[in-house]
This record gives sequence, structure tokens and C-alpha cells, in this order.
Amino acid sequence: MAVAVKLTPEEFVVKAGVARYWKFNVIGSSARVMGEFRASGGSHNDIRVLVTDSDECENYINGNRANVFYDSGQKTVGKLDVNLGRASYCIIFDNRNSIVSAKEVATRIALIPE
Repeated sequence: MAVAVKLTPEEFVVKAGVARYWKFNVIGSSARVMGEFRASGGSHNDIRVLVTDSDECENYINGNRANVFYDSGQKTVGKLDVNLGRASYCIIFDNRNSIVSAKEVATRIALIPE
């Protein structure tokens, strides 16, 4: 039986003007990234969450266009359920939209092998 793997800490801070990310691998033929997030801080209590492959993660972090499997847009609360094939990936929490306010983020996001 497949065991879910937590992809992010349950709580963390993303400083103003910064994107934080965590890398992970899908080792079997496929898996799903499932969970939810909530941001607080600043005037809009928002964060942008993305799931990309590792190459596109590098593009995105460096400010270039990137193809993504999931993009929440700026949200306070969101859910994700993304099917992925065997490869290396990143989950990104982007607060570059905010030039002043850090965001506190609470998550329950896991990789569930299929």
C-alpha cells in the first residue's frame, strides 16, 4: 500500500518579495499532489502556489516564463489535486507580489503515490 509523503512544513513564512519552494520526485509511474493551503499577512492575506517540473521551477524562480501543472493565482485559501507522472518537481509559494509584507502559510499538502 502506498504511503502519502508530506511535501511542505505545516507552517512557514514567506518573506516579502520572495518565492520559497520544495523539490520532490515521483518515483512510481504516477502520483497526486493533494492538499490545501492558507495564507495570512499583509493587506490581502494572499500567496501564489505553483507546481512545476524541476526545469520549469528554475525558469520560474529566475523570473522567466514557465509551464506549470498548477497555478492558484493570488489566494488566501486554496486546494490542489494534481496528477503527475514520473519526474522531478517543485511546489512553489510565491510572495513576490508583496514588496512589504511577509506571509504566514499553513499547509496540508502531500504526495500520494498511485
